[in-house]
Amino acid sequence: MCVVLAFATGVMWQKLWGHEKAAAPPIGPNRRAALDAGPVPRAAPSSRSGGRTRPRKPKPEPVRLAADFNMISALLVGTHGMVQNSPDVFAQIVKATHRRVPVVAVIAERAEELLAIEALEEHGVPTNAVEFMYVDCDTEWIRDYGPVFVRRSDGSPVIVDLDYSGADTEQDRERDDSFPVLVGKILGIDVDPFPLRLEGGNILSNGDGVCVTSVKVIVHNESRGYSLQAIGDLLSKHCGLNGWSYLAVPRGEDNGHVDMFMAFLAPNIAVVGKIDPEIDEESAAKLDETAELLKQHETVKGPMRVYRIPMPPPKGETFRSYTNVVFANGVLLVPIYEDVNQKTEDEAISLYEELLPEWEIVRIKSDAIAEKRGVLHCVTLGIPYYVRPDRLFGWYAGLADEELRDK
Repeated sequence: MCVVLAFATGVMWQKLWGHEKAAAPPIGPNRRAALDAGPVPRAAPSSRSGGRTRPRKPKPEPVRLAADFNMISALLVGTHGMVQNSPDVFAQIVKATHRRVPVVAVIAERAEELLAIEALEEHGVPTNAVEFMYVDCDTEWIRDYGPVFVRRSDGSPVIVDLDYSGADTEQDRERDDSFPVLVGKILGIDVDPFPLRLEGGNILSNGDGVCVTSVKVIVHNESRGYSLQAIGDLLSKHCGLNGWSYLAVPRGEDNGHVDMFMAFLAPNIAVVGKIDPEIDEESAAKLDETAELLKQHETVKGPMRVYRIPMPPPKGETFRSYTNVVFANGVLLVPIYEDVNQKTEDEAISLYEELLPEWEIVRIKSDAIAEKRGVLHCVTLGIPYYVRPDRLFGWYAGLADEELRDK
């Protein structure tokens, strides 16, 4: 089922379950230990107050969760694994974006840097078009485990650290799960632990207080003691939201992520996939329901305008999408696929050109990465314009200790 929660009035149009659950469980020990370790040490503040205790200022409230289409100060690319399995996709992303925004390739070791450079050279991309950040993550799916940025009422940024534990039942992703805390330490940004199990590809914001997830966030967290109302309250508290829709997932999209079938292009513009009912009646109905639901959201620019974009047909068990896109300061990267009818592809591209007339639309061949159950949005993460990313460039484990020794 799909509903809208209107936090401003406290009215829930429809409850998914008719009973409340127990109190939320505590944060896991691994994530708590990482947070307790504290940020990278800095110089002690001046003690002009003579030792007197000053009253603490109230903690600023979150204002908004960053939207993908907002300006960014850097584009992180989850390169670990991608340069081995789909180097052409990596090179295409860098080629299309590096003139608009600094690109940071997150890699595990020097050998991956050499593979990345080789891929860039094969595509005629300058090797200095990308910065490298050395972090031994588990996968390339940086959108899902990476930091979620929220801007507070005083203008300062905060990183919301989603609970990524248990994201993959076949692989321990502890290193992925610790990445947001590491980024917070490097950049000197507060990290706000978010207790819900949630992946970054399953939360999209219109940048103006409206967010969407799929029903997966409810299914996964209801068994952990969170009621539907508790989930909505946590999203509102940590991300500064005033509206939330949770959406049914089309058949075959096993990740359960909303970025695989919709995207926000502006505070009042959304695109939602469409499927011919004669091909898949169930999925077509779910996407139609999503489109109608989003239209009910009010924005600063009036009711949400929803446009329909064709969904490329699945290839075997591979779910494919034209909404899993990358926004990079006036450039939009759209995944395309070799065996899809050209008319279908052109229809999708034409819609983006119509809705984003001042943007450059770039087609990225994405077959290799789609086979791994993710596309372009899944392997990239934009850092909002109000965050300075410089300290990530060239970062590697132990760098903080070296900086301290040099002082």
